[in-house]
Amino acid sequence: MSAIQHYTVTHPALTPAARTGSGQSSALDFFEFAEGIALVDVTAIDPGASLVIKVETSPDQSRWWELGTMPAIITVGKQSLSLANLGRYIRATYSVTGGSATFGVDVVGKT
Repeated sequence: MSAIQHYTVTHPALTPAARTGSGQSSALDFFEFAEGIALVDVTAIDPGASLVIKVETSPDQSRWWELGTMPAIITVGKQSLSLANLGRYIRATYSVTGGSATFGVDVVGKT
């Protein structure tokens, strides 16, 4: 009996940068993955600012559904969000209110 192997691949969704307002990453092709995890690394955030990260999925890059939302981030640090039932495409969206935040988002796919 052979062991089942799980493969993981990390896709940078949003490269680390200072951001304000809202935006989104490009669509990432997650065709081969069943589940994953979103990793956020906040290296700076203005006092009183808040950062919300959402991960969305799509079968065709035109219609998007929310997979999960991280709780509002107000301090420097690392956060993660487990993802299941991944569709063909994944993207990260962000909203920064009350100032700016410097952060990056990676999404790791797992078969």
